[in-house]
This record gives sequence, C-alpha cells and structure tokens, in this order.
Amino acid sequence: MTGRSTVRAIDGCPGRPGFKTIRKLSFCSLLLCAIVLPGPHCARAGETVDLSGWTEVEGATLPDHWQPLKFPSISATTSYKVVLDPSYGPVIRAQSSAGAGGIARSIAVDPRRYQILNWSWKIDNTLSGSSLLRQNGDDFPARLMISFKTESSARTAQRDNILCYVWATDESVGTIAVNPIHSHIRTVVAASGSDQRGTWLEMSRNIVDDYQQAFSKEPGAITGVALMTDTDNTESQALAWYGPVWLSTEKEKTPAAVGQ
Repeated sequence: MTGRSTVRAIDGCPGRPGFKTIRKLSFCSLLLCAIVLPGPHCARAGETVDLSGWTEVEGATLPDHWQPLKFPSISATTSYKVVLDPSYGPVIRAQSSAGAGGIARSIAVDPRRYQILNWSWKIDNTLSGSSLLRQNGDDFPARLMISFKTESSARTAQRDNILCYVWATDESVGTIAVNPIHSHIRTVVAASGSDQRGTWLEMSRNIVDDYQQAFSKEPGAITGVALMTDTDNTESQALAWYGPVWLSTEKEKTPAAVGQ
C-alpha cells in the first residue's frame, strides 16, 4: 500500500538503553547511549506511541532522540539523513555502499499493552546474495529492529533479545530464522522480492505473537528500536527510505496528516 501521511507524536516513558551489544562479523560491542522518550508510561490520542519523530528539517543527519550505530571494523558507514517525501513529509533516507551502520533510540514500552508494530518503508533494490541463514549473506536493504529486556539482561547486563524485521530477496514473508551471527537475534521476513521496490509499503506486525514464535517465551519490556541498511557482507549497494514507525493497541492505518 502507498502511504499518505505522518504519525502523530505520543509521549513514551523513560527506560534503560536497548541494543547494548549489537555486533556484525567484527563482534565489537556497541553501547547505545541512554536516549529516552520523555514523560510517564502512558499513551493518548488513540492509544499509539510514536517511535520515529521525523520532524527535523530536510538534510538533518539524525533526528532527535536517535543515536548512530557504528561498527569499528567496517570502514564504509551507511549514511542516514532526513528528506522530504510528498506522501509522508519527513522520512529517513539510508544509503549503503559495501558498508554498514544504523540509527537507534532507547524506549521503555510494555508490549502487552502495545502489541502492534507499524511502520512504512521503501527500497530501491533487493540484494543479490542476501540470506537469512549465511554469515556472508547477512545484509538487507532495510531492517527494523525491536529489542526486549530479558531475565539475563536484567541480572547481568547481558544482551537483550531482538526481533529484526527485514526486506528479504528470496525468502517468504513470515519466515523466522535465528541470525547466523547472533543467537539473541531472530530475523523475521516482513517483505520480500523486488516486485514492489520503489513503492512505499505500510507494514503491521503483532510483536507479541512474533516474539513467542521466535523465542518460545513471553516478551519482556521493549527497550529499543533501530533501523539499519547494510551491504558489507555482499559488497553491494542499497538505497532505502523509512517512514513513520509507531506502536498501537490494535492494527490501524496510518493516521491522517494535519491538513489532509
């Protein structure tokens, strides 16, 4: 489906950093600074929580509350900046050339209350050689990752569990696989193939159902969200756009923008 609008901003709540040790093949630990959503743990205006906040002027390299995820062993870094889209207004444009890197923010949200993850994305191309199961194919033109607090992370500051939604090249939508590099990450195919490249897709997933299927347990609190476009393993190029990202209590279409 083609997007028509932006998402209204809703206050979130303070919490601990997520994505504490996301690593690529270098296995270098990354620490996301504690950037949190302001306000109490509550939602208003239709029970939605805006996670994106793409409100900055065109050309900004990072929106408010977001921090870069970089991999020291990978010299080429994916570039991110705010651009204006005729349908969504401000969106994130990601461009990668045989490189990697992402942007992330910390949040603290109860997934039992907000079970539906909604987002919009668009890609220019799929990646030849991309694979859910091979380390040398662990590249995707678009990823959206959600991290969840675990018992081990609460006790010993170990890694959070992560659901990583991707736009795959060949695998079927709905496929869930253990990441070939990191056992605490489950990759979920949310979109696949090149038939809809160049088109905005509005996605909606029940993260509680996906987490239960992926990890065979109940999810802990949501601790972070990240976007990543990466091409370092396949030594290819990718161009992607990320629109509104939000959580809701039930499936819904993108809220109408002011003035539309």
